[in-house]
Amino acid sequence: MFNRNSTVGFLGDSITASGRWIYEIYDYLKADRLRIFNCARSGMSAGEAVRRIIDTCFIYNPNYVVVMYGMNDIGRTFYSDSCTLPDKEQRKADAIEIYAENMRRLYDICENFGAEIILCSPTAYDTSDSLASENLNCDVGLDKCTEIVKSLAEEKGCRFIDFHTPMKELVGRDIYTNPDRVHPNPHGEHIMAQIFLKELGIIDKMNFDGSYKFGKELQELFGNSFC
Repeated sequence: MFNRNSTVGFLGDSITASGRWIYEIYDYLKADRLRIFNCARSGMSAGEAVRRIIDTCFIYNPNYVVVMYGMNDIGRTFYSDSCTLPDKEQRKADAIEIYAENMRRLYDICENFGAEIILCSPTAYDTSDSLASENLNCDVGLDKCTEIVKSLAEEKGCRFIDFHTPMKELVGRDIYTNPDRVHPNPHGEHIMAQIFLKELGIIDKMNFDGSYKFGKELQELFGNSFC
């Protein structure tokens, strides 16, 4: 998938910024001598990425850009039963529309810079009863984000990685998020890496067991990320 000696930038929010799933991908592909830059920022939305993509990503002149947003774009609290705003349905609809516009803008920027873009759906929000934190029931918004990104990828003829669908199928059967229901735990990040590698044809079969065991080389390279 990636040409040897290429530069790859990963854009996203805290789910990407955590980096563990990217390190696993790097470990599989290190023989290809890729330069991988984690350009994600915690709390970022697709709209913020549009404004900052030049400074956060294209300073590295990437040949490929992997883009994943959605979790901070949908307005998660608007989906909660405790949200009493009279216009919350309109706010949810507006947020989805803005997300679609910004994902298209991100694609156009990457295209203008000559980078090949890989569009990713957001991960799934854990709506199971096994976690003590409030369930905002916002995964329906992420369903819509997934449809938007898939449609854009089909329109543009670019690669699409669907994290959302297979991770949603694990809800209630496998604990892959932290207690906040949003951020994947090490096991969840291993699942993400396996999905990514399988969708790009780098591995033939996914293995969702446990979490990825990093060798000494990567532990020394990325240090505290493996604690």
